[in-house]
Amino acid sequence: MTLEQAILEKVRSLPLEKQQEILDFAEFLVQKSPIQASVQPERSLAQFYGICADDPIVIDGGGISEELDDDMEGVFD
Repeated sequence: MTLEQAILEKVRSLPLEKQQEILDFAEFLVQKSPIQASVQPERSLAQFYGICADDPIVIDGGGISEELDDDMEGVFD
């Protein structure tokens, strides 16, 4: 018998109120557990860099260059 089967067998033997408590606790444990990334961080960063490699954004002394700033006018209004 697997762990999953053993847990299911025990849960089924309990009244509905106790089954709900187990579900609530399981949901709490899921929220408490760190989320595991489905993509390796190094690969994600490399993919992000690849997406941005040809991006024409140039930072000048005042932030984003005026040319791009003008192109983006009204975008965030």
